[in-house]
Amino acid sequence: LHGPFRAMVGLTACCLGGLMMIPIPGTNTLPGACALVMGMGILYRDGLWTAAGMVIGAGLLGLYGAAAFGVLKLFHLTG
Repeated sequence: LHGPFRAMVGLTACCLGGLMMIPIPGTNTLPGACALVMGMGILYRDGLWTAAGMVIGAGLLGLYGAAAFGVLKLFHLTG
């Protein structure tokens, strides 16, 4: 890994670690699998697997962000 791609992989891995800390059962499986795909890509020096892990990770960040936004919106409507 070189230059800005290395920083993007590190940032994605850090965000996935943050998602795995959510204390809801079953929510850490997908980020863990994504980190596994990224890690295997880094281990075997395969940019396709690393990029696939990053794309899946970005999708998960969007999905979890949308879910959090929906929950906050629901609390705002009911509270």
